Amino acid sequence: RLLVARAGSGETADARWLRRELAALGAPVQAALLPLVLEHVREGRDREAWAAILELGGRSPDAMPVLARELWSAGRADLAREVHRRSFELNGRNVSDLLGVARCHFALGEAGRALTVLREVEARSSSNAEALFLAARIHAAGGARPQAMEMLQRLLALDPGNVEGLELL
Repeated sequence: RLLVARAGSGETADARWLRRELAALGAPVQAALLPLVLEHVREGRDREAWAAILELGGRSPDAMPVLARELWSAGRADLAREVHRRSFELNGRNVSDLLGVARCHFALGEAGRALTVLREVEARSSSNAEALFLAARIHAAGGARPQAMEMLQRLLALDPGNVEGLELL
């Protein structure tokens, strides 16, 4: 908590010092590196952020999805997409990381790439409600109403009470 408070307050040197101390004491890598990555992102130091991301991935691959969600929340879909990709490679090719990549592509205005990734998700898990909903949103946003309706029908057949899907109709 102290690291997060110091990193968020602009005390960069103190935050780095504390990160090193936590790591030396054997504190979880995630606790030491996540705040540092977010500090670099807030300050626009993407190169340093990426170096810390790679260190985190090498030491604590299970922390990568957490970091991707934090970056997404911070409005950095570009970095979140790359972290999801890295996490996908490190964590056994998890479908949730692919969904994260697709979500980020869509947020970055790359609908075609998002749909390509969603086809890979479908190949791995044909009954993934989140993938079907995202595909429906992408098709609807692009004016492809028949494809959007097809995705929504599949989604509602899988999950008839899916409120988001019903609202998108």
